[in-house]
Amino acid sequence: MSNIELIPIANQKPVTSLKFFGNLLFAGIGNCVRVYLWRKNKQIDECQVFEINRVHGIEIISDTRVIAWGGTSYGFLDIVDLDGTNFKLKCEQEHHFTDWIVSMKFWGHTIYLLSAHNEVCELDEDLEILKYHHCDEKSILYSGKLYITDDVRLAAAGTVLNGIVVWNLDTEQVIGVFKSHKGVIFDVSWSSNGKKIVSCSDDRSICVVDVASNQIDAIGWGHTSRVWRAQFLGDDSKTIISTGEDCTARVWELSPNERVLACRRTLNAHQGRNVWSLSINAEEHVAATGGGDGKVMLWDFDTDLKNLVFDMSLFDSRVRSCSVNAKGECMVSTVEGKLHIYYPEDSSSTFSGQWIECKKSLNRMPLTKCFRNRFFAISPVGDGVIYSDGILISEITVPKGVVDFHVICNDMIVVCGQDYNAIYDCTNSTLKYLDPEYTGITAACLYDGYLILGTKRGDLYLTNDSSSSSNIRAFDSKSNVITSITPLGQVIVATSQSGEHGVFAIPSLRRLCKDKSRRKGTIDGTNMEGNSIISSSTNVYERGNNLLFYGFQNESLVLWHSKYNYELESIECGGSHRSYDVCFNDRKMFFFYVRSPKLVLSSVSVFSPKFCSSMLSSGTHGREIRCLEVSPINPEIIALGSEDTTITIGKIVDGYVAAECVLKNGHISAVQCLHWTADGRFLLTGGGKGELIAWEVTTIDNRVYANLMGSTPIALDRDISELRVMAFSIFMDLVVVAYSDSSFRIWSMDIDLESNSTNINWKLLCKQKYMECCLLNIDFVQAWGRLWLLISSTDGHLVIYRIKKRGESKINALMELRFKIHKSGIRDAKYIFNVTDNEVWYYTSGDDNALFATKLWFNEETKHIIPETVFKDENAHTSSLTSLTIDTSHNWLITAGSDQKVRFWDMYTGSLLGSFITDVCDTGAITKVANKLVIAGVGLAIYEIKSDDSVQKSSN
Repeated sequence: MSNIELIPIANQKPVTSLKFFGNLLFAGIGNCVRVYLWRKNKQIDECQVFEINRVHGIEIISDTRVIAWGGTSYGFLDIVDLDGTNFKLKCEQEHHFTDWIVSMKFWGHTIYLLSAHNEVCELDEDLEILKYHHCDEKSILYSGKLYITDDVRLAAAGTVLNGIVVWNLDTEQVIGVFKSHKGVIFDVSWSSNGKKIVSCSDDRSICVVDVASNQIDAIGWGHTSRVWRAQFLGDDSKTIISTGEDCTARVWELSPNERVLACRRTLNAHQGRNVWSLSINAEEHVAATGGGDGKVMLWDFDTDLKNLVFDMSLFDSRVRSCSVNAKGECMVSTVEGKLHIYYPEDSSSTFSGQWIECKKSLNRMPLTKCFRNRFFAISPVGDGVIYSDGILISEITVPKGVVDFHVICNDMIVVCGQDYNAIYDCTNSTLKYLDPEYTGITAACLYDGYLILGTKRGDLYLTNDSSSSSNIRAFDSKSNVITSITPLGQVIVATSQSGEHGVFAIPSLRRLCKDKSRRKGTIDGTNMEGNSIISSSTNVYERGNNLLFYGFQNESLVLWHSKYNYELESIECGGSHRSYDVCFNDRKMFFFYVRSPKLVLSSVSVFSPKFCSSMLSSGTHGREIRCLEVSPINPEIIALGSEDTTITIGKIVDGYVAAECVLKNGHISAVQCLHWTADGRFLLTGGGKGELIAWEVTTIDNRVYANLMGSTPIALDRDISELRVMAFSIFMDLVVVAYSDSSFRIWSMDIDLESNSTNINWKLLCKQKYMECCLLNIDFVQAWGRLWLLISSTDGHLVIYRIKKRGESKINALMELRFKIHKSGIRDAKYIFNVTDNEVWYYTSGDDNALFATKLWFNEETKHIIPETVFKDENAHTSSLTSLTIDTSHNWLITAGSDQKVRFWDMYTGSLLGSFITDVCDTGAITKVANKLVIAGVGLAIYEIKSDDSVQKSSN
């Protein structure tokens, strides 16, 4: 073998364990342990602990030593203090126990190990076995925790079938058996005083038991699927955090009198499926969660959500409208035209202050709005006022019939009348009427000299003083009312009442993306009411520009982070309200609403003051990644497709798929395959319901946007509910798609670039069926003066079709060759065209563990393609070869298999050049980018490839 090295440089895999230790947070990610300074959002170091096993648990031994375990493996990590602020992990030798390790605990100078057969092994610090502890209960364990003090040593064993067994290590007697669940116990945790245990199960319940009284305290229900972790939040043992398969973390409160666990809060941040891990810092009241998507999130439970309730009897009549500014000052108008302003006495608190009635009253039913710190009020008959800091700074007179108005800057408003729309300049009291085309205006903003308007039909209009204008139908759904428009760099963000948001370029109004703002794994079905750009300059809040969305969902107003896609806050308010207002400063959100017969002012910190960022790791996908491909024009841009039905398009920065990316949800089932067009402008993705979707990809202000342009018609000739797009290939304006029912179709792609929302028209040119087996790979190949199709399938054959035109609108596909290569399905196939020898080299990897290279050449005399096996290795891997890639610069063929091996081969001789182990399970795709190898499956790993100059080129 040649001297090739794979050096891990990035690790974005499911987070299977977390452990707080003071200012440090340790995370088990794949076979590695990563350490963060969690307050500063700083990753300090990462160290591989095991060769292949995942890290399922971490325990602190001392200020300088940590032990980690997973499967039958365990190992020590030393924390080396470099300069007082930076730390480095040093991993010692991997050790193996004779059984699956459930939990470990360190006390004194002894290590306690709880195994899957309900046995506790004592080890000294040199890992010499001191003693074994047993009890009469011999159940198999899925979980367990040890409670060790100087006075007592207890084990809580979560069994497969028989509930929770609590036993004493010293007496080896069973203290109690708690059969509170009806399924497997996935986690048990002790309270800080060892008196209570909280457990969770695949029956979806959370249970608290009192060990001393040997009884069940309470049971809670709320998760919609299996529950993986549950822990007490603090010393009071009354608050519990749980995480589950439903991608949520939940906060529970124990009510001893009612003997129930009440779910007080649901935390939404992770995508796909499974929040695997949980750790709690009891002193700080902070929790960390880690998911199958690779995210690590921080949660602060010392929320400062406060509600101030005002009785409307304070006012002369019923409240008509209300608004709030960034200081927490509020204005209300009554149906009789009176105006009242609430002034907090202390700017840091909204909960001590007074209402003052404005001296200037208006006619009946005035509306109020706020812009920055100014309050505006206008009545239907056209009289109005502007207040700032309690001072009346201007009076307004506009035409009668005012239905609504929108403030676009300190001194300008857009007035919407029954039969007119106009811009009113408050400085010189002038009125400019707008084009009658702009009807039903529901949102407006002024940006860089452009007036941008949104309507109740979902239209966006842009105009300026030079009379140049653009317009677009932004939203097509039934509830397409545009509720807000916000500038963001060189684009604007618009939201709709249907829960969608769109990003549009200025001044063309070209749509860059349109998406639902909530995805599976968070909350769906939210009415989108608005958004805000929060730019924080201090290091105790989330850094940079943060685009936040808010809207009503069920009984609450929810606030979530657009870029990182997690919920910041949920305020129970009874649902949507006819009169309300939301305002932000760089620290707080104010929510002011009428809930008859009360007025309620809620204030909450947008970001926690305890840490810089809620997200320590952005992760990738919550399910297996099935396909990936790098942009042909920008090697930093990569696209990923996953079983969780989403695609990610982002930049590779320092080896990681950076957070400046877009996560799109256009498919209704798993994404099977994806490819870029040759110019890198469009991305096509194929899914498990027969759909092929086209996206237009744009990068502006270092942000990546993807706009769904449409999909091919679902190619169903009969009722096949699970027809899948297995593979496709692009050649100029032609796309050939292979389906799971053994058929393939050739489409023409007519791209309309004239409109401000790019459209693709699909035209079916050919449809044909191969046999009855599933097609797995398909490629257009231009060779020997013709266009060909190379197809491989589950029958192990290579099939070649010749493409022949039939006029302008039809294509024929004529079978030229059927050649047996593998004994079973061909999982992946790649080809190169050797121009010098006028040959096609076709490389295939199969379910039969074999790797083949087949050379194809064209016989000019017989006009037939001649296949020739160049090399084969029928035992290339010890299990199925799932994917392969070609590196022509080094003449390498790189393969990955289900055996978690990555191997390098000479692409012309088949000689094995190197073999490596990866901890990426269920490998779905690999690709090489410059000197980096990207491996995707359950998570993502990126390696740097190093090799000798002597193997840079192999002779042909």
